[in-house]
Amino acid sequence: MLAYPSSWLMKGIGIVLGFFAIQAVNVLRVITLFYLAAWNKEVFEFAHLYLWQVLIMLDVLIVWLVWVRQVARREAMVEPVAA
Repeated sequence: MLAYPSSWLMKGIGIVLGFFAIQAVNVLRVITLFYLAAWNKEVFEFAHLYLWQVLIMLDVLIVWLVWVRQVARREAMVEPVAA
């Protein structure tokens, strides 16, 4: 978000909202891993080593894509359309 050409306000909003989105998914990850560890060690290992790493990265990608879309919409509203 810091490297993307946008205002500092939009970068700050994106970083803060992205932080909370990632933390929410991380809490869900910890809860599911807790129950998986009690249920089945093999499934826990798979979920911990592969599944949740992919899901966290997808969360980051989706948060960034939504943020970029919002930045583009805001910039399109601010700039007048050339005739």
